[in-house]
This record gives sequence, structure tokens and C-alpha cells, in this order.
Amino acid sequence: MNCSEARHRMLEADPDELRSEVDSPLSAHIRSCALCRVAADHMLEQHQHLRDMMAAVRPRVSTKLALQRAERQARLRTRRRLLVGLTPVLAAAGVAGILLVGNGGLTTTEPSQPIAAVSELRQPLIETASGQQVAVFETDNPDIVVVWSF
Repeated sequence: MNCSEARHRMLEADPDELRSEVDSPLSAHIRSCALCRVAADHMLEQHQHLRDMMAAVRPRVSTKLALQRAERQARLRTRRRLLVGLTPVLAAAGVAGILLVGNGGLTTTEPSQPIAAVSELRQPLIETASGQQVAVFETDNPDIVVVWSF
């Protein structure tokens, strides 16, 4: 075996073969060639350096604890999504409640009749289509009227 073949095989060789601990043509060449022995030693050093780095990066937490953390994070994400989804609904309910309490109640009409005009306006606000309900919230400001159709 020549040095070129040996160095090519070193890339795929087992660390024991690079240390010349097994009986193979590559190990025999490494034992007999000083340049290939230096290359093999360098590869072994780099291999050990990579193993040390991998050991340092490994999680120091048990698998059971890691699973518990992942489950806890999944539950928190679910709760956050639920709260984010309910926030607009709760905000709308709060605004409606404030308007109802602050203005003395809700004014509604039958679906087939037009909405009665607010005293400051000359025309009805909206005519309802069949099957549609409309609520009108009057505010203290005569320029602001909240119309909610549902």
C-alpha cells in the first residue's frame, strides 16, 4: 500500500485501525510510514476533539425531565392561543356591557321594521333585512351612535 492509498483509506478507517491496534494493510502501513503515522495521529486528535465537543453539548437533563418540560410548554402554548383567541370576544363583550350600563339599556326593533332614528338624526340609521337583528347604542356624544347588527 502506498501513502496516497493509505491517506484515502484513513478517511473511512476505524480509530482502532488508525492507532494500529488491529491487523490490517492500513495499520501495517501506518506502523511503517512516519508521514502517514503523523497524519493518523492528527486524525485521532481531531476525532477526540470532536467527541469532547459533542459531550459538552449533550443535554445535562434526563429524558424524563425533558419530556415534562416539553409537555408543560405545549400546555402553555395552548393556553396562550386560547387567551389570544378569546381576547377580542371578551373586549367586545366588555364594551357592550359598558355601553349598556352607561346608557340605560339596549334599544332593539323587530327584524321586519326599520330602526327608529336617534333624536338628533333625521332619518333611520339602518333598515333591517328579514332574519337580521340590530342593536343601537346611543352614547353621551350626539355625534356617536353604535350600531351592531348580528
